[in-house]
Amino acid sequence: MKMDGTEIYTKETKPNIKSITLRYLKLLFRWVNKYKWLLLLLLLFLFIISVRKEKPQVITLQGQALGRNYTVQYKVKGDANYQTEIEALLADVSQALDISNKDSEVAKFNRHNCTAFHFESPYLYPILDKSKEIYNRTQGAFDPTVAPLIKLWKNNLQKGIPPANSQIQALQEYVGLDYVVVNQKRVKKLKEGVTVDLSSIISSYAIDVIVAFLHSKGVKDLCIELGNEAVAHGINSDKQPWQVKRTITENKFIIEPFSIHGKLTDKAISIVRQYAPWDSEQNMHIIINPQTGYPAHGNIIAASVLANDCTTASAYATAILTKDFDGALKMLETIDSIEVFLIYQDEQGKVEFYNSKGLHIQPKEGVQGIYLENKKAVAEDSSKESKVQADN
Repeated sequence: MKMDGTEIYTKETKPNIKSITLRYLKLLFRWVNKYKWLLLLLLLFLFIISVRKEKPQVITLQGQALGRNYTVQYKVKGDANYQTEIEALLADVSQALDISNKDSEVAKFNRHNCTAFHFESPYLYPILDKSKEIYNRTQGAFDPTVAPLIKLWKNNLQKGIPPANSQIQALQEYVGLDYVVVNQKRVKKLKEGVTVDLSSIISSYAIDVIVAFLHSKGVKDLCIELGNEAVAHGINSDKQPWQVKRTITENKFIIEPFSIHGKLTDKAISIVRQYAPWDSEQNMHIIINPQTGYPAHGNIIAASVLANDCTTASAYATAILTKDFDGALKMLETIDSIEVFLIYQDEQGKVEFYNSKGLHIQPKEGVQGIYLENKKAVAEDSSKESKVQADN
């Protein structure tokens, strides 16, 4: 009905909502049918964008800490950059454990008397606790209380003269990690004059701290390298184990550089090499045999250790360097959960290799080097490959 040009609906003529809805649905279906190729293209475009947006990417961070270069790689969805947090953690570890910093927690403990020393940082207890574990399992071959001997040798190396045997014997009185007791609240010396030097495992411990941080952020796939230590969890962007490479150079026992290529999955590796007693770099890398008080000078050129965490790998590698080859094998008989690759000299002076049973070793053709991988990981990869072939 119309009145003065205005349309008025009565109860009988008022449009039905249902009929209007059906009418528009029919129009929509006609449009979809006519332009379905365009709709499919649009949906495909949106799908590709969503997949690319959700696909994890590898973030690579590089820098320098603790006097060494570091590389941190991890897979995340998005572009989460944790470099600021990681460098803050590295600085905190150094501040707590670097003996060369007189204000570090370790330096303060070394100056402390035999009363309880209550530490503030979260780092001193875990690294000392791990040190005690490796100290006991290596029967004292790894011992951070060689600190006074390291200081003595460094001072004399800078002067170009060896310390007197009487000086060495006098300081050995303060060597022995049994003189240090530690729990989660405090650390205590049982003998005045005992000091610790954790320099040989600070880098590896810092790596483990970063791993814990990234795991707390939900990161499962990562690879961290710092100095001659590395750790990897999960897989890389190609869905393969992470690969790390370390090269031994400037060694009087090896004429050409020798490269160690490690394929790592949920493992850490530490490579510790022997330095000639009067190398200029000896002042940084000196390893003291706790039993003799003298720098390590056995027939092991370099020790590579694979373990579940980097601190463990580094501590065992350091302990191995204090032994000769036969002594190292005897010590390793009582130690499980690690794998070892050694470069050593035989009685005729020829360079030889040794690997524990759990390692798969493959020479690198054409160059001085080898590939090493945990046999368990190799077996798992072979099993997966066989399953894929069977499924096909």
